[in-house]
Amino acid sequence: MRKSRFTEAQIIGMLKEQEAGLPTSELCRKHGLSPATFYKLKARYGGMDLSDAKRLKQLEDENAKLKRLAEDFDLGLIGIPDSVFRIMRHKGGLGAAGSHPAVFPVALVEAVLEAFTDPGDLVFEPFCGSDTQLIAADRTGRRCCALELDPVYCDVAVQRWEMATGRRAVRL
Repeated sequence: MRKSRFTEAQIIGMLKEQEAGLPTSELCRKHGLSPATFYKLKARYGGMDLSDAKRLKQLEDENAKLKRLAEDFDLGLIGIPDSVFRIMRHKGGLGAAGSHPAVFPVALVEAVLEAFTDPGDLVFEPFCGSDTQLIAADRTGRRCCALELDPVYCDVAVQRWEMATGRRAVRL
């Protein structure tokens, strides 16, 4: 859309002049615009005060921005994130419990467990290496059945759980 050479204040002022009794032909001559342009402006801004006109402009700008965003999305220029949870993993250090390459914050797993399970539910963790889900299940009142094949990570998981809960694991 072409930018108007008149500001909202000038347009509202012209409309007020016409309402005050200035003939349209004289108003158009005074401001250097055609009667057709004046009537387009009147159709658009008639009955508004300056704050209404500024709000209309702001809403039109916002609408144009949203339309461009929707077009970019339709063209594939904007991607949808692959996950609701986007977190950074801290690699390695679990303190005295050892290390693991994929440690997630316990609070993240707690939030997921609380959102999708009920207290007392049994949750399954097929890759227990850093023990995050066992700790989160314990803190949220869920039961967790976990599996880890690597003996080193089994020891890491047990040590981390013992440190987090203050209890001793029963080894079978």
